[in-house]
Amino acid sequence: MEMTPENQMFVKLLTSFSRKHDLGPIASMLLPGLLRKAAVETDIELLELTRRSLKIAELGDYLAGRARVLAETDKAKELWEEHLQEGVA
Repeated sequence: MEMTPENQMFVKLLTSFSRKHDLGPIASMLLPGLLRKAAVETDIELLELTRRSLKIAELGDYLAGRARVLAETDKAKELWEEHLQEGVA
């Protein structure tokens, strides 16, 4: 992924979100996809939705909860293991 100014801002917001909601590494890994899907479904621009998720407690709590639930799935754990193996290679 090219680190355009928009991508850099997205990464910064994701980091803030993960820290604010004390997300584990697997939930944090899933967060970009979760936010992208939510942005499409709500027709809200990705960065705007991400900003709102940091400002609106209910929205942030909901998205953090979804990320935690997804992080517990076997598929998410497999993706995390693949990610770790890529780092070793």
